[in-house]
Amino acid sequence: MPLASRTSPLLAVVLSACNSVDPISIAREAPATWAPEDTIYLNGQRYFWTSRWYDTRATNRIALPVGTPVKLVIASDDREHRLYFPQLGLDIVASPERPAEVWVTMQTAGEWRSRCVQECLPEHPEAMTLNLLALSPEAADDWWKYELWGEWEPESRPAPHGAELLRTRNCMNCHALDAPGAGPPLRNFWGSIAMASDGRMLRVHGEPGIALIRDSVFAPTAFPLFGYPTPMPSYVGQLDDEQLEAIVALFRCLPDPYRQTCEGLPEALAQGPWRLD
Repeated sequence: MPLASRTSPLLAVVLSACNSVDPISIAREAPATWAPEDTIYLNGQRYFWTSRWYDTRATNRIALPVGTPVKLVIASDDREHRLYFPQLGLDIVASPERPAEVWVTMQTAGEWRSRCVQECLPEHPEAMTLNLLALSPEAADDWWKYELWGEWEPESRPAPHGAELLRTRNCMNCHALDAPGAGPPLRNFWGSIAMASDGRMLRVHGEPGIALIRDSVFAPTAFPLFGYPTPMPSYVGQLDDEQLEAIVALFRCLPDPYRQTCEGLPEALAQGPWRLD
């Protein structure tokens, strides 16, 4: 009788568990096969993580190659941050005074999300969560190249779709391109210096600018703008990450909507009450 026919259901479960592969291997010292170029830096700031590999940066997401040891260097700009993946058994604390480092090797492809353990606001569910993708080495390399060169590709960051979202949700009732209303004018918001009502200042650019727009949409009281005492309503549950990316693309394109990477935006804006002079 073949072995498979003689295996009891209970033994089959045990054999399956024995043959399973842990999704990650974690070490506190460098494995023999680790190379210095396989180092990724993670920086924690209030409400978001920034990952960096060479000159490529991403916000709240990271890609790791399967089968290749990677050194993660975790630092913080402001206070203690905890990177916690309960499904992976990865739990690291870093502070401005005490950065941390760990070597990880992803054993299987997959996707995991860290759990927020500090300042986890119900109205801001994405706060301090990091999406981790484990990909083949070739796919991981392509992922980082896309983060470096592809952020303006209109098919993945469609500014016209962002304009349509703002139009259909009646955002122009409080916003205009150039004139202040209940909310700030939008044409040159990207690249400006935003000031909060408590005096904090932030340049709306790069990862901090994306985080500010995310806060404005999902947690409007996190950075209330000076001079605009009425906060926006929260759009938690009404917009997803892809739609937020389209809104960010819109803000990036508004200062110069006629450039090639913003194709279709003038036509999209013409459908609403906003005018492009």
